[in-house]
Amino acid sequence: MPKQRLPAELWLEVFQWATFTSSDAAYTTNYKPFEPLGRYEVLDQSLKVKAVVVRVCRQWRALAEYMLYEDLRIRHGEQALADVLESCEERGRWVRRAELPYTNTVTTTPSSLRPLPFIAILKRCPELEILVRPVPRFFDKLPFEFDAEGLPLTSLKRLEWWNSNEATRSGGINSLDEVLSCTPNLQYLLIGGERWMSQRAPPLLPSLTTLRLRWMNNQFIRQICQWSLPALSHVVIDNSHCSAVLEMLWETFGSQIRIVELGKHVRFYIEDHITPLLRVCPSLQELNYHIYFTVPPHSVIKHSSIHSVRLHGNVNLLATDGDWEHISCHFAWFYGPSLPSLERIILYGEWSAILTDNRFNYIHCALVTRKCALERPDGTVIQVTAG
Repeated sequence: MPKQRLPAELWLEVFQWATFTSSDAAYTTNYKPFEPLGRYEVLDQSLKVKAVVVRVCRQWRALAEYMLYEDLRIRHGEQALADVLESCEERGRWVRRAELPYTNTVTTTPSSLRPLPFIAILKRCPELEILVRPVPRFFDKLPFEFDAEGLPLTSLKRLEWWNSNEATRSGGINSLDEVLSCTPNLQYLLIGGERWMSQRAPPLLPSLTTLRLRWMNNQFIRQICQWSLPALSHVVIDNSHCSAVLEMLWETFGSQIRIVELGKHVRFYIEDHITPLLRVCPSLQELNYHIYFTVPPHSVIKHSSIHSVRLHGNVNLLATDGDWEHISCHFAWFYGPSLPSLERIILYGEWSAILTDNRFNYIHCALVTRKCALERPDGTVIQVTAG
């Protein structure tokens, strides 16, 4: 090393870039358009790089050790992890995200007789912002025979929860209702799975702004419509449900929703989901969807609040030859009279084949005429190069 050493803040910047992955979106507690769900193989690779960095020298270990504890995946060796966090209080404060599988929260004996290590782990993480309860493996037959312990999670801002009815019976950390009652500062909730009738009063989530729904049964959606979500403004639907069931969701929260995102699901391609939400979401300002997976609205509805549309270009194998008729119908809706306040269309993913096709000329001219810009996610204006 030269005598002129780099200051610590520059080393930290280098370490952050060295361990950055596309799955860093899994650490956000606010809505981001087209955010992918965490890819664990990518997160694992990032962890391997962090482990290498802290072994280089004492200085690097002192600077970068916190990165090893940012993301905890509680699996085997949970007692050892609990002991490590207990031996150094500062390490627990570094934890931002924790993944807790149902295999670690089975209750074969009363918790009073066998204290569960994962509870000790979470108690040592006062700055925990994100908790993930992943989908149980289909071949797991897990016993939930006694009550599970719970704990306050006042620092939690994001919760990813796959509901397990069997686990719910044990309460505590296995019960969505009980966890939600202990998370007053929750801002982002991603949920899925089947759910039976709830025995508790509907939760009040005063700070929740983003609700993201994966696959779930209709009963689950009906229960969500009874929740009190005064700050809700962003809704993401990953997997398509029956349009009639989603209409219940739009009718319940439609007056306060500002942004809606539809996921990459083939049912959006065969059933009109845009028209129902436009009918009952008068304050909607931004609509985001995958253009090849979403059918254009069948009805002509004038919506004066939408100023932005974000489109993802993910390929749909059901579409052929770019499905120009499909694309033309979408853009005709944009430059037509239905969205008088539309100012910009932001394109995500791969669009070069569309933008360089001569058939896009008319579409581009129509957008220019009505002063609607085509932009990239970073805000730069797209230059159309069709002949």
